[in-house]
Amino acid sequence: MTTLSRQLEPEHQMNARTELGQLIAELYAGASEARTEEIVERANELSPDPGWSDYLFYSDEFIGEGDTLLLDQLLDKIFSYRPIAL
Repeated sequence: MTTLSRQLEPEHQMNARTELGQLIAELYAGASEARTEEIVERANELSPDPGWSDYLFYSDEFIGEGDTLLLDQLLDKIFSYRPIAL
């Protein structure tokens, strides 16, 4: 993850959010193994939160009734991430 992707302008951040949302939805819907690798690689570039995939694969916090992905809430969590400045 580059610092550039963590310091996106608000307009670009919205575009990144939209693209990341589409990628996560595709991933959650059951992408092929090859496509999953492509999605994860691109999502890693877009996401300001290096732990984005943990929310999807290791938590049920963003899964609603009927195994529905709560995508907006997940994206809110991802884009609220702020790195600790040392």
